Amino acid sequence: LVQAADELTRYVERMHRAKLITHPEECAAASSMLLATLYTDAFARTTLPGVLPEPASGAPARYVAIFLRALGVAAR
Repeated sequence: LVQAADELTRYVERMHRAKLITHPEECAAASSMLLATLYTDAFARTTLPGVLPEPASGAPARYVAIFLRALGVAAR
């Protein structure tokens, strides 16, 4: 999980340097939200029926879309 957090931080930093992020003040919160959500989905999906997005195969893309909106990254 630490490696994933480090990689996500580097990715967000590259997006920020490329001026793709319009809400840089949300970077830490959005990143931790994404990681926590992916972790929860991976390990608790079977114990939280009806709570997490369905189908499970589409959930990660939905989480990332919300993450990018939180950062103010425009869809291309």
